[in-house]
Amino acid sequence: MTTAFVKRTGINPLKSIELTVEQLNILLNEPRIIGVVDISDSGKLIVSCEDGLARMIGFSDNEIIWFDSYSEQD
Repeated sequence: MTTAFVKRTGINPLKSIELTVEQLNILLNEPRIIGVVDISDSGKLIVSCEDGLARMIGFSDNEIIWFDSYSEQD
């Protein structure tokens, strides 16, 4: 497993998450995501989206799971 360390000004450098290469590719290729905001205490990414909102996401084996009401139907 590849460990992806998410660092950005303001994010606690001790917070990190582990992503597989496939999950990292899914994250980088998702057009609605424009940046990473933070990592939640539960280990989920909080990302900024093209609509200006921040949303919490997780991953299944081959797709992003949107926890904050941003789904494929939106």
